Amino acid sequence: MWYKPKKQIFFFGLISFFNDISSEMVFSILPAFFVSTLKASVQSIGILEGVVDFISHALKIYSGHLSDVLQKRKKIMFFGYSLSVLTRPFYILSTSIYIPFFLRIIDRVGKGLRESPRDALLSLSVPEKELRQAFNFQRAFDITGGIVGPLIGYVLLSHYPQNFSVIFITSFIFGLAALITIPYITEVVGIVKKDQFAHTKLKDIFIEHKHYFLGIIFLSVCTIPVAIIVLQAYSFGLLLSAIPLLYVVYNTSGAFFSYMIASMSTVYTHAQYIMLGYIILGLSYVLLIISTNWYGVIVALVSLGLFASLTEGTYKAMSSEKSLPGNRGTMIGLTNACYGIGLFFGGVLSGVLWHAVGSTITLTIFIFTLIAVLIYIRVTKSLEYTK
Repeated sequence: MWYKPKKQIFFFGLISFFNDISSEMVFSILPAFFVSTLKASVQSIGILEGVVDFISHALKIYSGHLSDVLQKRKKIMFFGYSLSVLTRPFYILSTSIYIPFFLRIIDRVGKGLRESPRDALLSLSVPEKELRQAFNFQRAFDITGGIVGPLIGYVLLSHYPQNFSVIFITSFIFGLAALITIPYITEVVGIVKKDQFAHTKLKDIFIEHKHYFLGIIFLSVCTIPVAIIVLQAYSFGLLLSAIPLLYVVYNTSGAFFSYMIASMSTVYTHAQYIMLGYIILGLSYVLLIISTNWYGVIVALVSLGLFASLTEGTYKAMSSEKSLPGNRGTMIGLTNACYGIGLFFGGVLSGVLWHAVGSTITLTIFIFTLIAVLIYIRVTKSLEYTK
């Protein structure tokens, strides 16, 4: 049975839809932009994605805690979205990797400021039993925008080869549509009672849930950025202009599976969803190793979309269920920060290794690392602490 969201959840989805059209339109062409126009290396792309993800997720601690203290999550969310949208047209000025590097940092600062307050507000808008469905519904809209954005990017890049400015301006217009939709969201404050709010120190929250947070860090280290993986298809002879279509494949898979997971019953635990997701991630790496053409990369991207659908929304639901309403943003922010720390090291390490020893050895190293982490999670029962 399909999940029927409340109006509030629908507007959360619509905001994510417009913003992701905007952001993914840019993000999907950045590998091509870096390689063809700025002459950047795979190593620099891996470092860039690792650094900006780390900054974004680290800021989510601050924004989440601030939203708990101020109880004005909608205003912080609006500021974060505005900051990201305003970067889009300035990519036109890029003459070296330093300008897009700076813009990506500002973009991710906006993402870091908005996501924890947004997720906290979303979680307070539905009953606890609907958390996973609500987060996956919002994520499905988010990823659907991630399908439309790269498609628009592909069409524009095909009609205007090497004219990336058209994409940056179009992206900005869709970003404005996301900002216009935010006023339809209603702030939720009445649900937070006095006994459900405590100015708990971040250190105390981390220590209380340290097994959960360490498990997230170790698992996310094993994630190679999609921006690096799509270049594997380019090395197999795929046209540079077709790279945005690979993001369409990845995001279509993610949207489809997110809709499916949002509609599934809750007979499985959060830990089971996450463990299954990372097993699929490992199998995707195996597929990339044995692939001899870009068709195999496409199949791997489909499975990576399933991996993301099984894990990303589940992490947020786990954090929401474990926290009091008054500390919801802080808990979600810490979860996102730990996830970002792992992505940072995973992005930098994979970029350096990919450049130094090639894709096969890099993927093999990540596979064995993932196996070791999954054994650790199983033995220590790290994720069980989220129950």
